[in-house]
Amino acid sequence: MNIRILKIVIGLLTFIGNVNAQTVSVASIEATAGEQKALTVSLSDASSATAMQFNLSLPANVTINESECALGGAANNHTLRVNRMDNGNYLFVIFSMDFKKLGNGTLLTIPVIFANDATSGNGNLFTVRSSASDAVSHQHQNATFAVNVNTSDIKNIRTSSVKNGNVYNVRGQKLTSPQKGINIIDGQKVLVK
Repeated sequence: MNIRILKIVIGLLTFIGNVNAQTVSVASIEATAGEQKALTVSLSDASSATAMQFNLSLPANVTINESECALGGAANNHTLRVNRMDNGNYLFVIFSMDFKKLGNGTLLTIPVIFANDATSGNGNLFTVRSSASDAVSHQHQNATFAVNVNTSDIKNIRTSSVKNGNVYNVRGQKLTSPQKGINIIDGQKVLVK
């Protein structure tokens, strides 16, 4: 039953009416590689919209935590569906079974994960559509935002020391065993008396 209603909502959203002024906005986001930060999608001039659909693209190695996406106050009493598509983009559908109107303000909070090898670039909300309870649908302007990965912090450095038992003298000559004087054993200076 829910799938059928979701298909009806998506069908309503695919009918495109007039193009509105940009009503969906996204602020730029910045994080250090390895962190998770919240991306906020806001809605203004919601008018009579009861449902919304959009796609999200992010730079390489920047993903979202689909299960932790949360609707904001502008989408009170609505349902959210998020799906990662085969091309790596995400599809968001926000709808109300009772055709409740969307409000102004925070529509959605999306947890963005910056992998250790994440790269900076632009994120895009595109194919942004809203639908009203009377089946009038609107296409909104796309929203582009900066996704900045701070690489000035160095974290999670791993070092390994090789302990191979090699012994050298202070001139760098390899020895078969430690000799009287200063020896370098596994990279450490050792005094043998």
